[in-house]
Amino acid sequence: MERITFQFQDDKGNLFGNWKLEIGNLIFMSIIIFTIGLFFGSFLNSFIWRYRKNILETIWTDRSICPHCGHVLSANDLVPLFSFLVLGGKCRYCKQPISWQYPLVELFFALLTWLIYWKFGLEVTFVYYLVIGFLLTALLVIDVWDGILPNGLIVISMFFWFLYMIVSRAHYYDWTNMVAAALLGFGFFTAIWLITLGKGMGVGDIKLALLLGLLAGVPSIYYIVFFSFILGAIYVLPLLFLGKTKWKNPIPFGPFMILAYFLMLFLGTEIQLAFLRIF
Repeated sequence: MERITFQFQDDKGNLFGNWKLEIGNLIFMSIIIFTIGLFFGSFLNSFIWRYRKNILETIWTDRSICPHCGHVLSANDLVPLFSFLVLGGKCRYCKQPISWQYPLVELFFALLTWLIYWKFGLEVTFVYYLVIGFLLTALLVIDVWDGILPNGLIVISMFFWFLYMIVSRAHYYDWTNMVAAALLGFGFFTAIWLITLGKGMGVGDIKLALLLGLLAGVPSIYYIVFFSFILGAIYVLPLLFLGKTKWKNPIPFGPFMILAYFLMLFLGTEIQLAFLRIF
């Protein structure tokens, strides 16, 4: 994205002030984009809650309510992050605690929006990855709470991938590369599912691997699989050591796969170069 700057000269004709205006523009746009991400994150929380309650159709008609007392929330109660802090993490009306999901999702999606802006600028690609990020974050949170990866969200994500490939006039190589990655991810997790008789991996994780392969392509899918297991181990091993869980207890794997995808989306080139230097 082009940024407007002004050039000033001193008496000797030397340019000065450009860097200050450039930094000012960057800071201003960062604040705007981050704030927009916060509000999208707030909407995402509403989307997730209604999807889990199977009342998603009400998102355009019914106002948000407290999940504890059912009181309709006012605009003052819905300011992203700020309302949670001002209210001390409790409902204004029933004083029941507000789930930490709400501020965390708002912050996460604000950061995600900012990173997408810095990576791709304000182009069509920005809108595409914002939608994909919205849907993947919804999948992540739902999997954490309910241990499922809804087919509807995976199919919608695939539809937006297909639409973007058409709009961006993707090359034949891109189509074959991403379909190959999808089949590789699908095949790998299907093999784990078969070998462990369904105990080592869920069917939802297989479908998610198919989706992430389409989104990332080859060789990114290899790194996504690798880092998803690394992130999973970082989370699970301390819990096992502290006796907070057991090997037989199911733990959602989808969130680690999605976080690994985001890692490769923003740092994929650097990570691949680092691996090439090491190996």
